[in-house]
Amino acid sequence: MCPIFKQPLEQLCSWMAVSINGGRVNELEAGGRAIVRKRGCTKDDFLPEESFQSWANYGRALRETPKRFVDRVLARSMDSTELHEVKARSEHEMKKTLNWWDLMWFGIGSVVGAGIFVLTGLEARDHSGPAVLLSYVVSGVSAMLSVFCYTEFAVEIPVAGGSFAYLRVELGDFMAFIAAGNILLEYVIGGAAVARSWTSYFATLCNHNPDDFRIIAHSLPDDYRHLDPIAVGVASVVCILAVLSTKGSSRFNYIASILHVAAILFIIVAGFCKADVKNFTPFAPYKARGIFDSAAVIFFAYVGFDAVSTMAEETKNPGRDIPVGLVGSMVVVVITYCLLAAVLCLMVPYTNLDADAAFSIAFETVGLNWAKYIVAAGALQGMTTCLLGSAVGQARYLTHIARTHMMPPWLAQVNSKTGTPVNATVVMLGATAVVAFFTKLRILSNLLSISTLFIFMLVALALLVRRYYVSGVTTKADQLKLIGCIVGILGGATATAMMWGLKVDGWVGYVVTVAVWFLATLGLAVAVPRAREATVWGVPLVPWLPSISIMVNVFLLGSIDKASFGRCTSQFSPQHLLINNNQNSPMSTTTATNNNGSNGDGNNGDHSVTKAKKRRCFCDKDDFLPEESFKNWGNYFNALSNTIPRLKDRLVSRSLDSLELEGVRARSENEMKRTLNWWDLIWFGMGAVMGAGIFVLTGEAARDDAGPAVVISYLISGVCAMLSVLCYSEFAVELPVAGGSYAYLRVELGDFVAYIAAGNILFEYIVAGASVARSWTSYFATLCNGEPNGFRIYVGSLATDYNYLDPIAVAVSFVVCVAASWSTKGSSRFNFVTTIIHLVVLIFILAAGFTKADPKNVSNFAPFGIRGVMKASAMLFFAYVGFDGVATLGEEVKNPGRDIPLGLVGSMTVVITVYCLLAACLTMMQPYYEIDTDAAFSVAFKAVGMDWAKYIVAIGALKGMTTVLLANIIAQSRYFTHISRTHMAPPILAYINEKTGTPLVATVVMTVANSVVACFTSLDVLSSLLSIATLFIFSLVALGLLVRRYYVAGETTDSDKRKMVFFLVVIVGSSCGGSAYWAIGRGGWIGYAIAAPIWFLATLGMQVFVKQARKPKFWGVPFLPWLPSASIAMNVFVMGSIDAASFARFAIWSAVLLVYYIFVALHASYDAAKEIERETHATVRIEEGQLQQPTDTILD
Repeated sequence: MCPIFKQPLEQLCSWMAVSINGGRVNELEAGGRAIVRKRGCTKDDFLPEESFQSWANYGRALRETPKRFVDRVLARSMDSTELHEVKARSEHEMKKTLNWWDLMWFGIGSVVGAGIFVLTGLEARDHSGPAVLLSYVVSGVSAMLSVFCYTEFAVEIPVAGGSFAYLRVELGDFMAFIAAGNILLEYVIGGAAVARSWTSYFATLCNHNPDDFRIIAHSLPDDYRHLDPIAVGVASVVCILAVLSTKGSSRFNYIASILHVAAILFIIVAGFCKADVKNFTPFAPYKARGIFDSAAVIFFAYVGFDAVSTMAEETKNPGRDIPVGLVGSMVVVVITYCLLAAVLCLMVPYTNLDADAAFSIAFETVGLNWAKYIVAAGALQGMTTCLLGSAVGQARYLTHIARTHMMPPWLAQVNSKTGTPVNATVVMLGATAVVAFFTKLRILSNLLSISTLFIFMLVALALLVRRYYVSGVTTKADQLKLIGCIVGILGGATATAMMWGLKVDGWVGYVVTVAVWFLATLGLAVAVPRAREATVWGVPLVPWLPSISIMVNVFLLGSIDKASFGRCTSQFSPQHLLINNNQNSPMSTTTATNNNGSNGDGNNGDHSVTKAKKRRCFCDKDDFLPEESFKNWGNYFNALSNTIPRLKDRLVSRSLDSLELEGVRARSENEMKRTLNWWDLIWFGMGAVMGAGIFVLTGEAARDDAGPAVVISYLISGVCAMLSVLCYSEFAVELPVAGGSYAYLRVELGDFVAYIAAGNILFEYIVAGASVARSWTSYFATLCNGEPNGFRIYVGSLATDYNYLDPIAVAVSFVVCVAASWSTKGSSRFNFVTTIIHLVVLIFILAAGFTKADPKNVSNFAPFGIRGVMKASAMLFFAYVGFDGVATLGEEVKNPGRDIPLGLVGSMTVVITVYCLLAACLTMMQPYYEIDTDAAFSVAFKAVGMDWAKYIVAIGALKGMTTVLLANIIAQSRYFTHISRTHMAPPILAYINEKTGTPLVATVVMTVANSVVACFTSLDVLSSLLSIATLFIFSLVALGLLVRRYYVAGETTDSDKRKMVFFLVVIVGSSCGGSAYWAIGRGGWIGYAIAAPIWFLATLGMQVFVKQARKPKFWGVPFLPWLPSASIAMNVFVMGSIDAASFARFAIWSAVLLVYYIFVALHASYDAAKEIERETHATVRIEEGQLQQPTDTILD
């Protein structure tokens, strides 16, 4: 006999002999006397509990079923119970022999089986096309979320029970039992399926049909007649390996996995050598639904990693080895799967893929027929490691379940020699072999899917409970909020899954259900304090990642048929009521201790638990209208009767620098965190400005207005934008607050002007954010070779401009909202990475474009003359909009005096340079009159023989729009925060979260507003109104800077004040005159010859005749008053290119703002201002010694 198998077979025979010979074995003590030890074959080895000692006891136990069920249904175990008392029931310890290297290869071996070879071809052909690559990414990310949850639990509770133990500790006995039954079913069916597949691939390797090596029994039903002795043989060999030693199993798995990976690398390299990029066209023929349908199926190619968590008891250093092993192996698997999917679709058009043997037939198609043997050998290696990983994992699950007496305790025995659970291993593989021998498993495959997803969902849910609930520590109010949020998360996820499963047409329902899930998760993050933090390794971004895991797992359940759910619900509840309820009842006094003050880890709520803090829940009237004028209807009508005097008081009432920096800012309760420097601001500036505008506007401006001189147009508009940047920089250094231009105008031009600007600021950001979100969908559709409206839902019953609903725009907006809410520094890192990728794409476009450049294309440099250049400048100015959002980050900058000027001016310099180079590149690749106005760069690359470059352009645009959306939501939430601090908007929106240091409420509210607009309207009507609002605010900021430098209350003389007002009126008037003349469009230069000298003389007069009243402390705009005055003139001039109808809509919008101001904002801000005045006067009197009682007495 081969020596390799001699020892294992001898050991197996001895164990079998023990069982046959009465279940007893003789051992020798040190003195030579024989003792007898039970080996598990009497009734007490299976049912030792008091309830099963006699039929009378059992009958009594059944009568007490309701009482016992109530006692056990939510009884939770403790960490220490699982780690010590329960674990001790195995008599012997498992041997700690594994490290992170072993776990990583166990993870790879358990996951990478034959699924990748079977599922890829089927899904690519029938559901997703080449976009099956994206399906693998989506499902891989989903699996990684579950990996994170398992990893934290495995580090905190390193026992053999895996998810069963985790659920016992957090969700109670009953839920753990239901999961246990599903776990065991999952392993038996999964193992049997792999064993039968092993036979099929072995037959292929031997050039036979899959059923040639099976025995056909015609007397049996169709699904049970193909008997498979090879599957039984393979299962038996794996059983021997699994019981010998865990370290030995690890070595075998390591070698087999290495061979499997080598086969996969060969497939990838050989496949890419035969790749044809044309096979990637079209990329997503079945659209988004096909991608997600495939992701739901492909998800099961990632199943198996949970077995690694059952090896925690045998790991030397769980805190280090488990995270590295689990997460590391899943990263390798995701990358491998994506590469294999890509290579398959590049070798053969997706329509020609074979559903059963995709890779083998693909290699045969490209002339590598022999490669099918490599594929078959790789699949065999993968299935062998999957079987081994499954055998090791399922035995340890069963062992820990048996330790709790939910299964016969005999199965919990750990062999003293091998340190492995021999009984559990043999029983589970025996069950697997029986199932594999008889059935094809078609009926049970979806039941396996339900079990897997159900358990993954429960583990993520348990993690949320673990982090947010500790018995005896979490308050009742926080417990109720936790339950409400979890119900909302599960409800939103379930509703989404049901809609998907029922194949409901349209996306309106998804917008509602996903919003419910999002708000429930956000509520959990904001309103419920964490009761516990991970001690060694924890899931990041809690509660978002576990909540997303719940949503994804439940969503994938929606792709499974209803009959399978029926089979799933009928499996386990009767056994729990009749047997398990009575088996584990005696343990209730132990496990119920957790409900009497322990924190669940044996520390009785002491060191490792963070004490819960109460946090207010913003939901009463005073959070929205706390001012005296709105306390009751009598007060409100009294306030309305005083509207005229209050309006006079507030119309030109100016704030103070100190008031904005301290008094107003303090109303947010918590401070924003100062985490940003000039480097962050530069990248924020570039990310906020460089969106898709450069790809859209350049072609139109070059072909219709400026020709190759569009480069000069970009330079002119860049200089105009730089003037506004300089004005914003000085203000942001002097007033580093979140309000940006709103705060600057409150200080210099008064409350009313600031309010009108605020309304336009918010409108600008909502419309801009919605516009970019919808453009994101259009470019994504282009990237997938679809029409811009291909991913939108047409609703014929709605009006023309509102009948294309855009759920993708909504989803993108909410993803960006999560990033913006988490932390400003984290958002900065995300923006940095994304902008870097965007810049790399732009550099590629420049490099590739200039290599195809032809100088002859710019020979007729300015075909439309100077007027065309100026007209193009007016249009291209909007490609520079977005920098003002950086000014709102002033509160979060470490050193505003240094960082803000560097960040703002530096980013704008880079943007101007990039824009001019891109414009030059475009016009040199193609004659200006051939440039396409809709997709200028894509068509230009196609014209020079680089059609594939359109995908690079689309990716660049998507990256740019993502950073613009992020910067947009960050800026508008900070604007809204400061506006709310002054009570011009509900004060609840000024709240800053203590943990994140971000304005969460304002962020969510503005995201919802963006999403509603983006979902319903195409924004064509509102785009020009956005332009007016932007230019109007830039003009006001430049005007406010001149007022700041030339007027200080109490210091500037009346004579200088009158001269300043006169010159400002003339500057604005002459700018309006020149703009109106441009808008009329009459030929000649007479109007400009009048307006320009008047503007020049007024600016010169201000410099000569009006004395500057203030100098900037840190950084100031140079060449005053010329640069701010030029900024006013240019902004007003550009407004002349906007049509009259847009000005009419601007007037209507301003009228709406005025109505809200008269009836609400005026009275709210008046009361708030008077309250601050009273506090300030009281403080001054106390400091002067005129009042002796404390400040809080005065305020009371």
